[in-house]
Amino acid sequence: AQVHAAADEVLQYALRRRWEQSPHPYLFFNSDHVSMTFIGFNVDRTGNLIDQNGELLESEIMTKRLHSGLKAQNVNLQENFDKWSRLQRLQCLGKVLGQNNEEFEPDDTYELTLDNVKKILAIQMRFRCGIPVVVMGETGCG
Repeated sequence: AQVHAAADEVLQYALRRRWEQSPHPYLFFNSDHVSMTFIGFNVDRTGNLIDQNGELLESEIMTKRLHSGLKAQNVNLQENFDKWSRLQRLQCLGKVLGQNNEEFEPDDTYELTLDNVKKILAIQMRFRCGIPVVVMGETGCG
């Protein structure tokens, strides 16, 4: 019984570690009910899903016709969150959250990274879906 419990713990740790080291692309439908926000991935001209580090996540997920149609509607499939200014990051977050105030600055000492924006938006999506959320620790992590 103890061997089985230990094996379960090792498996859970391995799954958690794999999750933490894997890219997590997000597609959010903005609160305006018209536009979308892509975070953590790009789609190249051939329809391949590429993460922010340039690694192939999935090949040919999008047809060339769909890619062209999205480009014609000014959907930028080549965004790089890490290269955005702080204002652009806040505007991106605001679009999804429904905060349309251009000058919204909640805390100018807080560094908005791709990782913590994904976490903020994941919490928001859980709230929208009525899924309970528990935030623990001084930094909201852990």
